[in-house]
Order: sequence, then structure tokens, then C-alpha cells
Amino acid sequence: MFKLANSDDVALQTPDRQIDLLSLADGLYRFVILKVSDPAKVRSEFPKAQAEHLVTVIKARPTLLQHAIEQVRKLLKAAADRVDVRVNLAESGFVPHSFPVFRGSHPAGERLSWSNTDPPLDDSVFIQSVSLAAALVLNTDEGQLVRRCKRSAAACPSPIFLASRLNQEFCSRKCANAVAFERHQQKIGETQRRRRSSGSSSSPRPPSKALSANMDA
Repeated sequence: MFKLANSDDVALQTPDRQIDLLSLADGLYRFVILKVSDPAKVRSEFPKAQAEHLVTVIKARPTLLQHAIEQVRKLLKAAADRVDVRVNLAESGFVPHSFPVFRGSHPAGERLSWSNTDPPLDDSVFIQSVSLAAALVLNTDEGQLVRRCKRSAAACPSPIFLASRLNQEFCSRKCANAVAFERHQQKIGETQRRRRSSGSSSSPRPPSKALSANMDA
């Protein structure tokens, strides 16, 4: 899922990235089948033909992969920020007005509500299938480990990440060290400012001119 979210749909469709596109399509097929259909199919079938067909579909419909990536990114952000988000499944295939709601603010097992639990898996509802598969994954205990790095988004290369432990706040040791250094520098700066402020307020005032004249006499 993170591989899909971090993919560049335009770059993947260039001639020199066809192997990467086929690899992504293979992963997508396994991901969707595993999460919304029979897991036995993933173990018993090697989806080479299906992956190649999906590549053909993506090439014929250039925006298809883009929309799928956008939906997965949207869900990952909701999980990381612990917010609710409505999944907009523009391409029809479900009963009119039916849609999934991913509840990022809820605990695992209570994060997904859906009016139709058996979506079709043909090309016309590809985005719906990917979105449902992603939401089902995020509705597990593993989904609770999707986090937003505590380092600023401008400085962090991967602000949304999958934590390896419950109390993990940073995506990497690099970001953790950078924030620790920034906090240390800030603490040093505050200490120095307090010292300067304290020194200026406690230093003796210079004598007046009249007093200086009397002292000289």
C-alpha cells in the first residue's frame, strides 16, 4: 500500500519503467484479491496474465492509476491523522449513493462502514476495489501503526509511515536525531537568552555625573 502511495503514476508509464509498472500491477492484483476476495486465490494463482492485462488497462486509461494512488494516499493520511474521511468512488459499480466511510478516529475493527461488502472486481471498478482493500488493511491492528512523523513535513522526506512499535513518533532515526538536535539547540538558545537577560538586570548602574565629580574631588 505504501509502495502504491509513493508511486509516480506519470513516471511509471514511460517506456523505461515498464518493468516497474508490471511489478506494481502484480502487487495491486495480489493486494486487491487478497483483501476483497478469496485469499486462496492469491496462494494458488500467479497473476502474471492478470497483471499484464492490468498494465494494458492502465495504459489505455492514464488517469486510472492516478486516481487509485490519490485514494490510497487519502486513506493513509486519515489513518495517520486519526480523522474520518469519506471515500469518493466516482466510477460507478455499486448501488447508487452507497460508499465506504473510513473512520480513522476509531480503534481497529471499527474503522470501516460499507453498504456493500462484495464489490465486483472487473476493470470498471478498479479504483473501488483498491480503495476497499486499503480501507480493510487500515481497519486492522496494523492500520493503527500508520503515523505522521513528528518532524515538520517540510523537513521529513516521508511524513506518513508505518511504525514498528506503538510509541514510535518518528519515521526514521535520522528524523528523530534531527528533532533532538533542534530541541537541544533551542534549549541552549533559551538558556543563553536568560543569562544575558539576568546579567543585564543585575549589573550595577553607572554613577551619575554629579557623583562622579564629587568622587574625583
